[in-house]
Amino acid sequence: MAAYQAYGVGVGQDAARRETGRFEIYIQPVPPSGAKWQISTTGGNQPHWRRDGKELFFLATDRNLMAVAITSGATLQAGVPKALFESRTLAFTQTAPHLYQPTPEGRRFLFITLFEEVEQRPISVVVNWQAGLQK
Repeated sequence: MAAYQAYGVGVGQDAARRETGRFEIYIQPVPPSGAKWQISTTGGNQPHWRRDGKELFFLATDRNLMAVAITSGATLQAGVPKALFESRTLAFTQTAPHLYQPTPEGRRFLFITLFEEVEQRPISVVVNWQAGLQK
């Protein structure tokens, strides 16, 4: 069985942008043979393999976490990307390339997320509350 690597941002970044005008996710054999398969269909970044190599995760441009079933052997076959859920990650930047990490089995994900603005609620302070208990 051949070994494969996924890339989007970083390795192959310039080639990906030249071909489609946006960041995309590709898989290529290791060592590179010139063959490659485009996995994302509407842009993506931050690919991560499930430990067994049967699934690839990536962030789509709309911040959805995507999953693609991968079958490898003599050739590679990739399924259709499906959205798992919408993440609350920061917008992608090259200075923060690791915004999430899947667990090895691919069932849970750890994200760096945006803080939500929390409504400020007033604080009530009761003074001499013990006097109210005696009545």
